[in-house]
Amino acid sequence: AAVRQIHRHALALGLVLALSACGGDPEPQFEADPSPAPSEVTTSAPAKEAWEEKSDDGAIAFVEHWIDEFNAAVRSGDTTALTELSGASCTTCKNFVTLTDEIYAAGGRVESEGWSIRSLSEPKESGSGTLVSANFEQPKERIWRSEGSKPEDYPGGPIDYVLTLEWQAGSWQMSAMDVLQ
Repeated sequence: AAVRQIHRHALALGLVLALSACGGDPEPQFEADPSPAPSEVTTSAPAKEAWEEKSDDGAIAFVEHWIDEFNAAVRSGDTTALTELSGASCTTCKNFVTLTDEIYAAGGRVESEGWSIRSLSEPKESGSGTLVSANFEQPKERIWRSEGSKPEDYPGGPIDYVLTLEWQAGSWQMSAMDVLQ
């Protein structure tokens, strides 16, 4: 949080300096220092997103980010980001990606308001990874499986999953999504 605040102040200072340079005063107000101040060095690195951190909060933020990317993939047909966030072992993830790819490749489309998160449990460590119990709201959806096909309507409703996340090579991955029945 401190780095972000420093970054905001540095950005505001940069804007003030840029605007003051337009004042028409031919003489520079100060000599440029060729070596950056320490605060400038730390602000040059981009701040990590919450979902890029290996912590309980990072795991929860990752689930939220995964759902955002899932919804974007369903709306657009572009599954690239969703695939990158889903581990090779996540069969449910692969099924979502394959179905979405098949629908859009056939000229179909999906009308959906997108899944929303009703609740997420605190992450728990297990032998298989970090477990999060999730209750999602699936919206009503209308799917055209190919160009010119009749739409199929799905009623939606709440659904419970146990999600397994793994921290691999410096980032979270969805490694399993198991429906609770």
